[in-house]
Amino acid sequence: MTTLQAFVLGLVQALTEFLPVSSSGHLVLAQKAMQLRTDFPATFEVVVHLGTLLATLLVFWKPVWEMVVFFFGTAIRKPNACMCRTGAGWMIVLIVIGSIPAGVVGVLFEDQIEAMFSNALLVALALCATGAVLFATRWSRPRGVGVENVSLGRGLIVGVAQAIAITPGISRSGSTIAAGLLCGIDRETAARLSFLLSLPAVGGAALLKARDIGEAGAAIGVEPLLAGFVTSFMVGYLALKILLGFVRRGRLHWFAYYCWALGIAALIAWSMGYLR
Repeated sequence: MTTLQAFVLGLVQALTEFLPVSSSGHLVLAQKAMQLRTDFPATFEVVVHLGTLLATLLVFWKPVWEMVVFFFGTAIRKPNACMCRTGAGWMIVLIVIGSIPAGVVGVLFEDQIEAMFSNALLVALALCATGAVLFATRWSRPRGVGVENVSLGRGLIVGVAQAIAITPGISRSGSTIAAGLLCGIDRETAARLSFLLSLPAVGGAALLKARDIGEAGAAIGVEPLLAGFVTSFMVGYLALKILLGFVRRGRLHWFAYYCWALGIAALIAWSMGYLR
């Protein structure tokens, strides 16, 4: 993998990580289109995900800081306070509950998940499914359910959506935000929960792949990994800002048309012998 190819993949990752069009699916298709022959496709994705994780921390620094202050300032001294329906405290609970499904799936099916990253046909079908989920938000009627009123059941549903989105082609942000909206959670809270929920998921994946990241650096070079990381951070920050604007205006379903178009195009390309 050259530095230019890593830059392109990092750019693809950054533009599609926060926009609800599946960054993992785009990475698979881009790798196939560029005919990359690397043994570390999933590892490279973790590296560029770290860049977008940093962008998430930058955009949502205030709620993250509030959770850190709450945890160390209140929850440790008064364990029972962690279950109080305060904004920061309850968000921590929702993140823990919502992280369980993805954690279980990631640990139990690590090899199967890695194998999916070489299946362009699966990605094409999954993109079409993502489009259907996004389009369904046209009929969502958020009932003003803020953080304090999000039940554990709703938090678990959003977590299950995140677990399903481990499949390349299924958008993590699109699935989790859509799940929140369809459960009646207000737009601002659904978006915030979605992206804060990504922090332990991406951080956990990075820990599991820490050794592989070092091996990937030796195999494909440190420069490509660094180029992918920096690009995904800088462009990801802008993409996240754009998506939040779409969510606030209730236009998440607009991205369904793009997912369908790309999914159908990938299906046609695959049927013609490309992307294999």
